[in-house]
Amino acid sequence: MEEIKKDIRVGVLTLPYDANYGWILQHYALLNSLNECGYNPISIQRKWNKQDNRSMIYHIKKWVYYNILTKNIYSFYKNNITPKTEIYDTQESIKGLSKYKLDAVVVGSDQVWRTEFTSGVGDNYFLDFIDSKHTSKIAYAASFGIDEWKEGVEKTEKIKSLLEDFTYISVRENTGIDLCKNHFNLEVESVIDPTLLLDKDQYNKLLVGTTECFKKPTLVTYILDYNKDKSDVVKQVSNKLNLKVFDLYPKKKRICNYYKSVKTWLRAYRDSDFVVTDSFHGTVFSIIYNKPFITIANKERGLTRFTSLLNIVGLSSRLIFTLEDILDNNLITEEIDYSKVNSIVKKQQEKSLSLFHKYIKSK
Repeated sequence: MEEIKKDIRVGVLTLPYDANYGWILQHYALLNSLNECGYNPISIQRKWNKQDNRSMIYHIKKWVYYNILTKNIYSFYKNNITPKTEIYDTQESIKGLSKYKLDAVVVGSDQVWRTEFTSGVGDNYFLDFIDSKHTSKIAYAASFGIDEWKEGVEKTEKIKSLLEDFTYISVRENTGIDLCKNHFNLEVESVIDPTLLLDKDQYNKLLVGTTECFKKPTLVTYILDYNKDKSDVVKQVSNKLNLKVFDLYPKKKRICNYYKSVKTWLRAYRDSDFVVTDSFHGTVFSIIYNKPFITIANKERGLTRFTSLLNIVGLSSRLIFTLEDILDNNLITEEIDYSKVNSIVKKQQEKSLSLFHKYIKSK
């Protein structure tokens, strides 16, 4: 393999900052993976387009959001997502990225191509502001977050033109392969979410110095959209295994430090005895930490994300739709053969890292 030099500069563009553990850890993982491959990555700070007519109340709420509600997560973003570019919050300002003289820009992961989510930044996530003569355009594990394409002909043709200018495109879900083929006439491949590029030992480095641990066997739950059915699943698992329940996403919001820190979130996975989640990245970290888990189907947040991931690692049976699915499949007591799962993940990691070496080169 040819030598990779640190002077190859790679910008990484993902969705604007959000107090979301999956978002921040996928960004962290991709930056660190590129760094370990020998590149010089930098996080591109793209915010939603600036609106000058925001009220004072909006700015007060924003301050509370960053400095109180998401203080624990935002501190991780400030200290661990490094280095960063300056902030871009308009279609015009992001053109200033050219001063960084990047050899490549990688867009991904997360639902960067879910157009209903990204209308606030125009077509920036299709890298419309990058000159491909000087900077390679690469998509890594980009997600459309949908099964069916809903854009009209004009928008579709515009996106098709932008995607044709990419050096390389990979998507996160198999449905993304179909969307690219059927609507943009492009052949692309699927790769694993960036969070899976790092193993548990690499995440545990973030936990050095933390002394917290559960005093009793614990069922960790990370449920984003609580309802009675999901509560019943948690009770069923807790009672069956006699586990204390620890909620990573409390049902009742508190004003002060409502969101737990990223380290607490990771530590909970590390020290858990079982996990119940309706989150994609909640599922991912159950796999990373080799934990027995049950994932409750969450259609509102994009079901294909779950099915694609679990099919790849051979754990599709861990996805349930009703409480009866647990009982019918003995999921609470059935052991997961993580030797097979880890072998699959390792091969997927090697595939992804080889793609970086193949397509990210100095201009």
